Amino acid sequence: MKFTKRKVALGAGITLGIILIFAVGYATGAGLSTRLIFNMWRDVTASDVYEQIGVLSILRDDHIEQAIDALDRRVIYGLYTSTTSTARHLSQDISQWPSSVLRCCQRAKTYYEEYPQALQQASPGSQEVRELLQKIPDSQRRSLEKDFARTYKGKIPPPLHISKWFGSPVTLEDLNGKVVLLDFWGAWCGPCLRWLPHTQQLYDKYNKMGLQVIGIHSLRDSESAGEFLSENNYTFLAGIDTGETASNYAVAAWPTYYLIDKNGRLTWGPKHAPPSENQIESLLKD
Repeated sequence: MKFTKRKVALGAGITLGIILIFAVGYATGAGLSTRLIFNMWRDVTASDVYEQIGVLSILRDDHIEQAIDALDRRVIYGLYTSTTSTARHLSQDISQWPSSVLRCCQRAKTYYEEYPQALQQASPGSQEVRELLQKIPDSQRRSLEKDFARTYKGKIPPPLHISKWFGSPVTLEDLNGKVVLLDFWGAWCGPCLRWLPHTQQLYDKYNKMGLQVIGIHSLRDSESAGEFLSENNYTFLAGIDTGETASNYAVAAWPTYYLIDKNGRLTWGPKHAPPSENQIESLLKD
């Protein structure tokens, strides 16, 4: 009986020792693996920062086109390395991709539809990225925007439905003979607030030449819109949407901009950054 107990105790001790050896080995290996993963992550991050500093240097020297080219190359390479070259890590079914990857590709597809020349440059992976983006479905927002543009470009856009005006009420028909910039914004929207000073600058520069700006605040959180406009000295015409205008104009993200020519026809938009001064001047000259 004593021998049996001693044998059992010895067996248990050996088993415990083996477990401890494996545990120490696993912990050591895990530590090495963790360190290796963090070092790889640091290396990728450092390389990314290094390239960003290069682009910043180009921008600060006012070489805008060079900076754009550099950023285009980085985006193409990033799309290539995050999808095509690592396809073995992703399902072939795009609908099974992580939402972040799909959203990134959809944003890239929208960008390259607007600036197709950016994808024509001889960057590593550009051909693979072109083929990839052909397979990417439009986001719901982009589909709505495309449908709106197909329906109304070169035609009379929907009327405005404004519940409260800050300035004299107008209809789009009242503004025939003027170029109209519609700015759909909200005081709750960070990007909107960053662009509003630019909208005011466009109004100040071109209003006397025939540009009418209408800032259409969203129905959401609109109670303080008038106070906000007054405190920040925004003098362009503005109003609060009933919600129907944004719906009719397929506005699914703020800010969104549109340009209407002197004949009341939609010529540009929906876009999520304001038009250039060249675009406005071109319409004012027509």
